[in-house]
Amino acid sequence: MVALFAEPVTASQAHTIEAALGLGRTGVSAVIPGWQGNTQVQFDDDMASLDGECFRPQLLTTPARRALVELFAGTLEDATEPAGWWSPTAPRRSLTGRFLDPEPEPPLLPAPSLVLLGEPALEGATGQEPRRAQQQCIEYAAWLLLHPGSTATTMSRALCVAEGTRRSNLSRLRTWLGCDEAGHRFLPEAYQGRISLDERVTSDWHRVRALIPGTVNEASDRALRHALTLVSGPPLGTAVARWPWARTIYDDMVAFLVDVACELTDRCLAGGYFDEALWALEQGRSVGPNDDELRIRAVRARHLMGDAAATQAEVASLIQTIRDENRQMQPEHAAELARIGAAQP
Repeated sequence: MVALFAEPVTASQAHTIEAALGLGRTGVSAVIPGWQGNTQVQFDDDMASLDGECFRPQLLTTPARRALVELFAGTLEDATEPAGWWSPTAPRRSLTGRFLDPEPEPPLLPAPSLVLLGEPALEGATGQEPRRAQQQCIEYAAWLLLHPGSTATTMSRALCVAEGTRRSNLSRLRTWLGCDEAGHRFLPEAYQGRISLDERVTSDWHRVRALIPGTVNEASDRALRHALTLVSGPPLGTAVARWPWARTIYDDMVAFLVDVACELTDRCLAGGYFDEALWALEQGRSVGPNDDELRIRAVRARHLMGDAAATQAEVASLIQTIRDENRQMQPEHAAELARIGAAQP
């Protein structure tokens, strides 16, 4: 942890900070303006000194400095790229029928499966559940499923665990996953240095992507509906705060499923199937509760249903969320509210 002070501290505050840092290697550094007055750091080759104390400075090389400048410059750009699961040229579609049966999945051979679209869990394991470190085992299984063929070193670094801890928990996971009827382990020994789960081990997220292998707005109605039935709650549940390595896949899960919910809602509304539209919105909101695209569709659905009170409630909820997050409403959403004559509180 690095604490950055924007203003010089008082003498009393400086004494408190010095006392805290004097405890030894606390893992905390403080950057404070005016701390050393006019004292300058003396630098020679790769060593430096300050008030007679020598140390090895952490230097910013020219390539790293250039990369940081480009990174900060990129944060100022508004340009975005379309998601790989969306086709900007696909025609608008409406629902082709009501109460559709789910899109049939190919039969799965008996094997363990992970729940990722909700609170993470391991289902269908044939071994004995460990008495300890169950959550860590589930995390290891999720990481391996999303990073097949990785090395032990890569795994330890990604999960921020010591090698001994990784080996112990991996052994627990191997026992928990168990074997198939032929005695083959669902987590084979990594004799070649690469760790992978058996290819039959899957997850609800992988099944969703198998249902919609192409673009969302070109998928069948049944595939969209079936994908949403696999959602049991926010992706990764409470584990999203404990698994920093999963942030990117979490963002992809949320964005993908919100797009699925929006697409199915649009088709339902175009066909006049309001109950199905509300169900799709509810499933989408379990993933992205404050997503503007879902909220504006909830306003649209209630308006098309002729429910003025519910329409106004959805408008108020949308605007309150935007105010709470201290941002502006998207122009196209404001225009839609104006078109339907919604009073904006």
